[in-house]
Amino acid sequence: MPINRVRLTQDERNQLFQRIVAIGLQPSDFAWSETDAYVELTHKPTDYSFRFSSGHDQTYKVSYWAEYSPPMRNKAASRVDSRSARLELAFDWLNVVKREHDLARPVGDGDAGGGGDRRRSRR
Repeated sequence: MPINRVRLTQDERNQLFQRIVAIGLQPSDFAWSETDAYVELTHKPTDYSFRFSSGHDQTYKVSYWAEYSPPMRNKAASRVDSRSARLELAFDWLNVVKREHDLARPVGDGDAGGGGDRRRSRR
């Protein structure tokens, strides 16, 4: 039976959900999409996304990839050697999304649902 290295484990999804809640974002503001090549998590209010993928070299050593918007540390993608390192990148991305989401709110807008269109273009 082939191993699907792209699909996130239930534990990884749970950890992402817990981090979303812990930093004060709304889980309902996120959308998941999956293909055979990647799994993508998109923050709908900002349109920022994090894409999980993987591959292997000729020796079948697995590498894990992450592509994200907005860029972090002057990079829009990273290759790491473990699922846990890729999950840590996703946690860093969630912190960036939280910061950008909060900056997009009009001053005095305590309600995450108000204040017009907060979408930002991908850079």
